[in-house]
Order: sequence, then C-alpha cells, then structure tokens
Amino acid sequence: MTNPNAPKLTRMTMGYQLEGQEPETCEVHNRSLIAWDETRGVRKWPSSTDAPFLWMTFIVWHHLNRRGLYAGDFLKFKEECETVESLDDDAPVDPTQPAATPDLSSHSE
Repeated sequence: MTNPNAPKLTRMTMGYQLEGQEPETCEVHNRSLIAWDETRGVRKWPSSTDAPFLWMTFIVWHHLNRRGLYAGDFLKFKEECETVESLDDDAPVDPTQPAATPDLSSHSE
C-alpha cells in the first residue's frame, strides 16, 4: 500500500553560478537530499520551505562536493555561489525510466 503523504520522487535539476564562472547545471540525487535532512537537524537550520535558498545552495554544494567538482566547505561555497535555482518545477519522474539528459546548449552564453 502506498503512503499518500510520502514525498514524491522528483527531478532535481539545479542551475547555479559561482563567482567569476559561467552558469552551470547539475542533477541533484537522493544522497544530497538526505544529507540536507541530516545536516539541517544537527545544525538546527530552518526547513527547506522556510529557507529555500539555503536548502538549494546546500544540496548543490553537497552534490558537487561529493562528485569531486568542488573541494571547499559549505561556508566557502555559499559565499561564492552567486545564483542558485531549480530548473524543474518539481516534475514527477518515473523511477523505472532512465533520466533525460539535460540540454546544456542554452547555457553556453
């Protein structure tokens, strides 16, 4: 039986720009969302709905850091991150289907 109150699996394609760099995109995975849940509790941060930019900045940092694409800590990242946004409107994803590859050609400006 499915829990109707369970969070829905969503595509988390995020856009961000670090100081002095071109805009980039990344697809955030469950591991970064779990890291947010765990870190938020320990650090007594507000919820993602009460602090959406803190949440988005953290999950992008965690994803990049985990993949070896950003070596600094979160405090440094949030100072260098000039923009962060969700590029999806929480579009539902069928977990049995492969994820679509994002078209990065529009970010080559």
